[in-house]
This record gives sequence, C-alpha cells and structure tokens, in this order.
Amino acid sequence: MRTIQSQSAASGISGVNYSRSTMLTNEFFVEQFQNIGLTATDGQLVDFLYKLGSGSSMVRVLDLELQPDNARQHLNANIRLVANYQKKTGVAAARHSG
Repeated sequence: MRTIQSQSAASGISGVNYSRSTMLTNEFFVEQFQNIGLTATDGQLVDFLYKLGSGSSMVRVLDLELQPDNARQHLNANIRLVANYQKKTGVAAARHSG
C-alpha cells in the first residue's frame, strides 16, 4: 500500500480510491491483490505505471480498465494490482521473531 501511495503521489495523482485488498497464500508464496480507482491525465497514468514497474517493489498490474472522463481531458482508471512475496520458512521466521 505504501508503494502505491508514494508512486501515485510522485506522479501527481491525487484522490486514489482503494478497495479492500485480498491475499492468497500457498506453501511458498504470498500473493496480495489491491484494486484502485483513479482519475489522471494520460501522462500521469503512464508515469505512475512506469514507476510501479521500474522500482524494486514486487507490485505489478494484473488488470487495467480505462475510460475518458466526461470532459475527455482525463482518464478514469480501474486497476487491479498484484504483489508476490516469498513466504518466510519456519526457520527463517523463527530467527526474525527472536
């Protein structure tokens, strides 16, 4: 969430709407999903998406829906983001907690 907030602010996008995040896990990985809605210029949106993908974060775009706003000066975007993290093993998790 911090990565998304900092990258959207750095791209000049304000008023990002966050819906509830979901998480899936298996034996080795944690996969976290976040849906966001925003209104931005095309340049702001491209900058935001580029910054998300170019940094060291594991956040990537899974799904993207775009529509022009009524004045056709901005884009309304619904974006489903996903981040994958390796699960800490029992030994590593015990080492970090102690």
